[in-house]
Amino acid sequence: MSPPRHDRGGLTRVPQRPVALPREDDRCTPASAGVVEEEDDAPMAEDRGRFPRSVFEEGEDPDPRFSLANERTFLAWIRTGLAFVAAGLAVEALQLPVTEWLRVTISVLLVLAGIAATAQAWLSWVRTERAMRHLAPLPSSGLKLPIAVLLGLVALAVVVGLLL
Repeated sequence: MSPPRHDRGGLTRVPQRPVALPREDDRCTPASAGVVEEEDDAPMAEDRGRFPRSVFEEGEDPDPRFSLANERTFLAWIRTGLAFVAAGLAVEALQLPVTEWLRVTISVLLVLAGIAATAQAWLSWVRTERAMRHLAPLPSSGLKLPIAVLLGLVALAVVVGLLL
């Protein structure tokens, strides 16, 4: 007889079979594997080169999946900042059919948004990593609203430039 299936929104879930856990005498310990443990107060080899020290010297290492997700978010903000800067340079280089002062304004606003996104990347990564290391609630990011306002101003300037 097959195991019972539960239908949830078109997805079928099959219960997992129980997995046999290793017996106590089958477990590998650091001593049995020939690993010599260091004293608790000595820094581990991989901790010596971690940057920034102000983040990594505090608290305990979180689950690596969370740290990697934090890094992916950092990189996404960096890509966003790079795209804003590239867009600002493109607006000036392509000589859009708008008045010169408006084109320069749009370019400057886009470059400023790129700088703000890059700052957001670093500040958010540091604050989130510290919070995870101290098991504290995750912080909100403070530069999202200014970036959104800058982009709103860019859109408004583009619309005004196209209507003039």
